[in-house]
Amino acid sequence: MSAVVRHLMERFPQFETIIDELITTNTSFDELCREYGEINEHLDGLQVETDPADADKADQMRHRRAALEEEMLLIMEANARV
Repeated sequence: MSAVVRHLMERFPQFETIIDELITTNTSFDELCREYGEINEHLDGLQVETDPADADKADQMRHRRAALEEEMLLIMEANARV
């Protein structure tokens, strides 16, 4: 499993099968997933405690990550009902 997908699987383990399917069949979902993974990787590397600029950047990234989670969750839930 790629690092990009790992973050999403860790956050939503109940949708593991649907995530695998959507990544291969839905390019929009795949792009959201990649952005989500990249944001998580970036957040892991920021030095928030020692750099105020990183703290602001991290806050912006957390907001974007939350928006991505909401969008992807809607897609996953819609596909779980099919």
